[in-house]
Amino acid sequence: MHAKKIEPVVLAIAIVLPTIVTWIYFVSLKESAASVQQTAYGVGKIIQFALPVVWIGWFCRENLTSLLPWADGNFAGVAPAKTVKRSQATWIAIGFGALVTVSVFVGFYFIVTPMGLAEPLIAQVNKKVAGMSLDSPAKFIFLGLFYALVHSFMEEYYWRWFVFKRLLSYWPLWVAVLISSIGFMAHHVILMATFLGWDSPLAYLISATVAIGGIVWAWLYHRSGKLAYPWLSHMVVDAAIFALGYVLVFGNSHG
Repeated sequence: MHAKKIEPVVLAIAIVLPTIVTWIYFVSLKESAASVQQTAYGVGKIIQFALPVVWIGWFCRENLTSLLPWADGNFAGVAPAKTVKRSQATWIAIGFGALVTVSVFVGFYFIVTPMGLAEPLIAQVNKKVAGMSLDSPAKFIFLGLFYALVHSFMEEYYWRWFVFKRLLSYWPLWVAVLISSIGFMAHHVILMATFLGWDSPLAYLISATVAIGGIVWAWLYHRSGKLAYPWLSHMVVDAAIFALGYVLVFGNSHG
C-alpha cells in the first residue's frame, strides 16, 4: 500500500501515542517500582520519537535534513510563509518563553498557593521525583538540563516538524495548528491532573495554556521556516518549569 494512503492513520497514532505513554507512566504504574516506571517510560519515549524518522525516512523515503534546527522547513509541498525574519523570530521565541516563565512562578505563588494546592502539589512532585530516584540536587539539575536542551527539541521535532507539518498536507493551516496543539496538550492533562487532582479546574486551565504554547510554536515554525525558533522558546519554558520544580523539591532543605 502506498505510504501516502495510510499516513493519516500514522498521524492519528502519533497524536494519541504520547497520551498513552503518559497514562501508563503516571497512572497505570504509579505504584510500581522505580525501575519498572523508568523502563516503561524509556521504552515509550523511544517508540514515540522513533516513529517520525522511521515513517518519513524508511517508509516514505524522504530526506530527513529538514529536521535539523536551522534547515529550511520544507513543508511537504506547503511552503513556509517565512514572514518572520531571524531577529524577529528570536525575540518572539525568547519573549514568549519569558512570558511563560513569569506566568509559571506567578501562577504558583499567587494562584496555586492561595488556593491551598501548594502542599498537595509539592507532595506529588516529591513522590514522582523519588520514583525516578532523583535524590540529589545534581541529579535533578542534570535531568532539567536534559529536558530543557534535548527533550524540548525532541518534542518540537515530533509535534511541529512531524505532526503539524504533515497535517498541512491534508488540512488548512489553522486546522493543522489546532489538531497538533490539542494533541500536544492531551498528555499534559494527565500530567497536571496527577499533580493537582482530576477534579481540579486548575489542572485543565494549565493544560489549556500548553495548547496555546503549541499554537504559538506551530505558528512560529511556519512563519520562520526554522525549527530552531520554537525549540528555543520551548527550551526556555522547560527550564522555567524545572527551576520551579527544584524550588519545590530542594528549596526548603537548602534554604
